Amino acid sequence: MKVAIVLTVLLFACSASYLALAEPKNSPKPQEVFGSYWTAEPGWHTEFQLRNNLLAGPLTVTPVLRLANGQEYSLALVTIAPSDVATVDVSQELSNIASPLLEQAGTYGSVVFRFTSPFARNLYAAVMIHEVGQPIAITSMRFPSILNTLPVRAKGSGGYRAPRSKTA
Repeated sequence: MKVAIVLTVLLFACSASYLALAEPKNSPKPQEVFGSYWTAEPGWHTEFQLRNNLLAGPLTVTPVLRLANGQEYSLALVTIAPSDVATVDVSQELSNIASPLLEQAGTYGSVVFRFTSPFARNLYAAVMIHEVGQPIAITSMRFPSILNTLPVRAKGSGGYRAPRSKTA
């Protein structure tokens, strides 16, 4: 009887300590969302439109520009209210931290948006590239891929197939 009580108390103590150490299911953790292209070359203007998909609580995002030569430039923190959108002007931000890069050939690259949140999809990012004075704009929407979380469809379960070629 004493052994059963001791084992029960030990089991309860172990499970209580495990639960205390266990991380809540939706706890915030570092996230990254990537944008494929931005530019500040002569004649072009880039801006980021960042949307906080959280219903409650602000989202603080750090845009980090990655140049084609491998250099990285962290832009100013952007705090976005719940269900709101913030715009980041790349040229304006670069003028604050690396003004020699402005209007210079070769000033382009990718961007990573870093933030802490329960899910990467709490941020929606769009990269808007405009040719100054022309009706040309390129939009690149960025959000994390969910391909790794989707179930794999069985072979032959629908989808488009190219027609088989007929041989004579």
